[in-house]
Amino acid sequence: MGTIVEIVDAVKSLTPAERESLFGRLRELGLQPISTPPRPEPASYASEEFTANLTEHFHRAKRRALGSE
Repeated sequence: MGTIVEIVDAVKSLTPAERESLFGRLRELGLQPISTPPRPEPASYASEEFTANLTEHFHRAKRRALGSE
């Protein structure tokens, strides 16, 4: 798997609808960030919230894969 920067760059090319779908699938897997409450447009790449959510999803998935969560 690539670095977090590569993942963010890959997600950057997604459409807003694709980003919403991605976060929806991550939530279904139980990877919803618990530290950041949802706001009206969490899929807007220009927002700091989007970057924070994606980073939190990545780290939670990494911890789950390593068995630390």
